[in-house]
Amino acid sequence: MFRPSDTALNSWLFSEESFHGLYGDSDSDNDSGQESGDEDTRPPRAKRSRKSFYSVQDRYDSFFFKAYLSAQAIDDGIEDEDSRLGKKFRRRFRVPYSVFLEICRDIERIVGERRAFDRAGEETIPIALLVLASLRILGSGCTFEAVEELTAVSEGTHRKFFHEQFCYWGEKAAEEHICMPATEEEIAHVLRRYEERGFPGCVGSIDCVHLVWDKCPAGAFSACKGKGSFPTLAFEVVCSNTRKILSVSQFFFGTVNDKTIAMSDEVR
Repeated sequence: MFRPSDTALNSWLFSEESFHGLYGDSDSDNDSGQESGDEDTRPPRAKRSRKSFYSVQDRYDSFFFKAYLSAQAIDDGIEDEDSRLGKKFRRRFRVPYSVFLEICRDIERIVGERRAFDRAGEETIPIALLVLASLRILGSGCTFEAVEELTAVSEGTHRKFFHEQFCYWGEKAAEEHICMPATEEEIAHVLRRYEERGFPGCVGSIDCVHLVWDKCPAGAFSACKGKGSFPTLAFEVVCSNTRKILSVSQFFFGTVNDKTIAMSDEVR
């Protein structure tokens, strides 16, 4: 069998003539063109469009904005907790309108001031609209897709805001707001409200809240499956007569008895 010598093989591998004979002179032409200063005649690549499915006007025409954030809603008395619209707002979002406004200001303070325009040059989504959607998800357990239809904001934007900013604010706010009465004035206020209703000496109402664990691991399914046919995680919650949350325990598996949870909770 014929076998070329090492010298002949190397000369063929590193020969420019052999290379250009196999692959052409396109690279050589390009190099010569660049050296001579010729400009690239190819058309520039078109930029990818970042246009949203919903326009800015769609947000202001959405149900949430018209019903709860518009000037008409303010004129209808949504800020009054005793009005029909104010009670409906608290029932749907689990907080009074005044607390909702405080949450918006608090998020801007903790997370930072938001830019007026996004990368696409469009007006930034109002923070109040995103907070409303997050409160609705917490209050009713609906999906991000459901609030998209109510706010004209994509579900991806709601999901990102909820997990990255709203939950971050919740962790910071819990350290500040969720605490048992400490001063004599706070204790006297809670005792007085319970004493007026026939419970002297009471400082809070306590109960265990079970939350469904949708993606419970198979190994913990039997330990979390309590009375119902689904796994849950239990939290012991203490609140005052005015519905202010005073304490939230760590999580327990759904099969743990309420008495056992009460004895394990440090708040007692």
